[in-house]
Order: sequence, then structure tokens, then C-alpha cells
Amino acid sequence: MKHWFKRNQLYLLLLVFAIAAGIGAYYYINHALENRVPPVGVNDKEEDHLSDMANSPSKNEEEQPKEDDSMRCPLDGQAVSSISQDRPLAVMIGNSPAARPVYGVADADLVYEALVEGGITRLLAVYYHGQSARIGSIRSARPYFITLAQDTGAVYVHVGESPQAETFFKEYGIDHLNEMPITRGFWRVNDRVPPHNLFSSTENMHQLAKDFNMNDKTEVSGFMFEKEVPAASEDLRKSEEIIIYYPEKYSQVKYVYQEDTDDYLRYMGGKAYIDGSKNSQLRAKNIIIQYVNTKVIDGEGRLAMAVMGEGKILVFKNGIAYEGKWSKSGLEEPTKYNDINGEEMKFPPGQIWIQIVPGDTRIDY
Repeated sequence: MKHWFKRNQLYLLLLVFAIAAGIGAYYYINHALENRVPPVGVNDKEEDHLSDMANSPSKNEEEQPKEDDSMRCPLDGQAVSSISQDRPLAVMIGNSPAARPVYGVADADLVYEALVEGGITRLLAVYYHGQSARIGSIRSARPYFITLAQDTGAVYVHVGESPQAETFFKEYGIDHLNEMPITRGFWRVNDRVPPHNLFSSTENMHQLAKDFNMNDKTEVSGFMFEKEVPAASEDLRKSEEIIIYYPEKYSQVKYVYQEDTDDYLRYMGGKAYIDGSKNSQLRAKNIIIQYVNTKVIDGEGRLAMAVMGEGKILVFKNGIAYEGKWSKSGLEEPTKYNDINGEEMKFPPGQIWIQIVPGDTRIDY
């Protein structure tokens, strides 16, 4: 044993030194932790701030900074990372039973619905920041839809037109993309019968607008949006179901308010109204019912709808019904939607559906 200690004396000394060094380091580190030295360049007040930050909620838990109103889409109030440099697109979409399900409507910022001949309705879907890879089916133009498209300075997209719309285009020099002379940028599908089989995309239509020098930057008029849900007073009328009695049963529209998501599920002809692009039921955040003078103008049953002038509106948002008034003073002047006190209506951010209806249309709500 004595000889073993002599042979390993050096190793034993090194082991004792290592143990002592470890014990010393342990006590030094613990003392340093108890008496933290502030980070270099940070004063005592800043140190307190850093300590608070270390104990603050994660990014997902903390209250997000208020969004800049200048970076919201003017058509649906959604926060956007940048304002589009392209003009809006206003696309004429078929809505007869043979044209359903529609495609790309859920991606629109704003949607209009109005009657055409035969008791059916068509849609005018407006895209500004919204993008869709398949939109349709695309249908023919009518003067009152063209007029509505001017509210946002949009390029109007269609295939063919009524005789009245053809005259309207020529008289007012409206920028429009008509598939009939263009053909490129549009496509037809084989699983639908004509004329319900024509489609395009926002990417294709924006490119066509550039190709035909229609994409100059324009001032896009929009709506006023609420920053928070206003408190509901007892005298406001709650409305959880809205039924619009368009002439034909398959064209009747129903909206049902969903309290958990604060929006409205859309039904048509007694069925859930589906967007084929997403295979999901369409929802509206806001609904405006706009009453207009309407008359039949030819033997085909085509209509004239007075979307310039003024009239009554019903507005539905947050499960509440409001009355008000609309007015439009010129072709390129945006329609104004005011409450009964004459103040401009404000809406929660989200897709707006504007239902254009003849003045005698029955509405249950």
C-alpha cells in the first residue's frame, strides 16, 4: 500500500486540487447569482425593465399592438401588410342553381347580389387585397352592376353583355375585361354545361388589366370600420335570422347569426350556400339590404335598377338590425350608407354583402 501511494502521489494531488477548485467555483457562482451584475450598458431602471420583460407573457399571450388604420383594406377593414398597387377587380358571377356552387366568392372583400331576368340573382364579387385561384362562373354584364363597380374604381370583368350594357360601356368609357374578344386568361371546365363553365383567377385578371393599360393606381373608396364592438343597448333590435324573398324560391336568401363567431351563415334556396373553392359554407360579417326602384325594360325581362339616387337600407351586424339610408350622386361617386341620424355607418372588419332588392321586396328579420 505504501508503495502504491508513492507511485500515485501526483495523481492524488491533482484529484484533491480539482475537488477544491470545483467547490470554490460552486460557491462563487451561487454568490454571483445572488448578487447579479447588471448587463453592460444597462442602468438600474433598465435592469428593472429587463426583469419585467423576462416575467412578461409570451408574444402569443400578450396584447398585440394597435393596428395602423392606414394599413387596412378599405373594402373589408382587414389588417394588411401593404396596400395593393393593383386596381380592384369586380367580377360578374352567375348564381342560378346550375351555377352553384360558386367559386372564389369567400375570398372577395365585398360582394353585391342583385336580380337579373327570370327571378334569379347574380353576384358582383370585388377583390382588392383578396386573392383567388378560381373565380366563377363568370357571366354577362348589366348596367346597374357596372354602376356598382364604379363605387370602388374597379375594373369590371364579364363575358358578353346585355344590349343596354353594351351601350353603357360605350357611352361612359368604362374599363372592362370581356372574355369574348380576349379569351386568354380565362378557361372553361368540362364538368359544367355552358354558360356556367367559365372561370378565371385574380392573378390572370390583374395581368390582363396591366396588358390593356387598365391598371393605373386609383383612389379606392371604402367603408368606415369599428375598432371594437360597440355596446348594445336594450332599445336596439336583435335579429338572429334574416330572410330575403327574391321572386323565385331557389333564389331566396337566408342569413343566420352565429354568436360564437359573430357573423352570419348564408343559405340560398333552403340549402347551405357553399364556396366550391373551400368546400365550406359562406359567411358574411355584415349585411346591407339596399332598396332600389326597379322595372322591367324589355321583352326578355331585363331589369333597370336605380342604384343611383337614394333610398332605404337595413343593416345587420353583430346580431343587431339597424335602419338607415343610402345615396349615390354620380357614376364615379361612391354610395354612402348612413344611419337614421345621418351619420356614416361603421362596420366590424370583415366581408360585407350588399343585397340590392326592389322596393317592395319582403324581408323578415
